[in-house]
Amino acid sequence: MIYHLNNPQNQGLLDDPNYSYFRYQNNYCGDAIELQLYIINHELQNIRHNTQACAICCISASIMSIIVKQQKIKNILFKIKNFLSMLNQQKFDFNEINEELQIFKFFVIILEKLLVLVYLGKL
Repeated sequence: MIYHLNNPQNQGLLDDPNYSYFRYQNNYCGDAIELQLYIINHELQNIRHNTQACAICCISASIMSIIVKQQKIKNILFKIKNFLSMLNQQKFDFNEINEELQIFKFFVIILEKLLVLVYLGKL
């Protein structure tokens, strides 16, 4: 994960009108991400991002950009749904989660346990 923080993949936007552009800003924490997608025949040929956010968000953007690049849109949507199911502790296919993203399952479990302890006044 540190590798992706220090060497974000697919970072930086291109001056190319063939890319679709999206921007999202979380007004609560200030994280912002800009995405460029180059799609041909229902396949994401290339993805670029500019992420101004916390370390976890920057790392996630780098890893996800690698995972979805040169994938069919249908496959990407499945991967996203499966990943979100994992984060929400719902039924998901662990074998379909990229190895680098599996750490987020444990992060969510640990975070939940810590929040319960804080709520109960034990931390």
